Amino acid sequence: MLIINGQRAESDRSTNLAFDEGLAFGRGAFETLPVHDQPFWLDQHLERLNRTLTRLGISRQVAAAEILSQVQENHIRNQTVKIIVTPENLILATRPLPSPVPGGQRLLLHAEGHPLRAPLAGLKTLNYLGLLLVREQAQASGWQDALLVTDQGQVLETTTANVFIIQGNQIRTPQARGDLLPGIVRQFVLDLDQSWDLSIQEGPVTCEDLRAAEGVFVTNSLVGIQPVREVGRTGDSNLYPDPFNSRAFRAINAAYQAAQNEVGIHA
Repeated sequence: MLIINGQRAESDRSTNLAFDEGLAFGRGAFETLPVHDQPFWLDQHLERLNRTLTRLGISRQVAAAEILSQVQENHIRNQTVKIIVTPENLILATRPLPSPVPGGQRLLLHAEGHPLRAPLAGLKTLNYLGLLLVREQAQASGWQDALLVTDQGQVLETTTANVFIIQGNQIRTPQARGDLLPGIVRQFVLDLDQSWDLSIQEGPVTCEDLRAAEGVFVTNSLVGIQPVREVGRTGDSNLYPDPFNSRAFRAINAAYQAAQNEVGIHA
């Protein structure tokens, strides 16, 4: 389903789409989130969306009521919703919710840095083709996604998610310094009450840290918190045990499930 400027379109050939710099040059931003009985963490997504629009020089701001009315009017339930904003267009596109990868994700190391560079790095804009191509290359080789690593061996993120490593009760995710997208679920994990005798922090993560990790998991708004079972290259990779064997991971996952249950979402 496409909802273009408030009008439901039965195909992507709708004439309701205004030709603007979003279509011509990629001046636009998007957010993708799950909708069950209601959108999950809509306010957080819109805060990031509106902040990005300002950075891109787009004066429009999107209100929660605007999205909720379209969700309700079009009976959107148990679907993924992508919100796309350009200077003259507001588009909602739906697709099925993704299913977790059985056994955990397999990530191919991409040691050529991040496809996005300043001033677009760290922003969720329409200029995602570089990330899409890197992901497709990984999938063509039998992996689920690519793990982006700098020339200096610093781990950044996957093309679709943030990454965390587990070392005992120490949980660490790469720092967001303008070279990766700080996700909504990533921030949720970082904000968790650490009175559980856990240390959850941002900090440098290297390929050596990956090899020494007891577990790895990724986060994004659609998969939530997803285990990783392998990172590396064909013939040279690290295998990880199920992170549910880790007390730290179980506590983090339980907190995320509780957050979903608070708004009536049942995974």
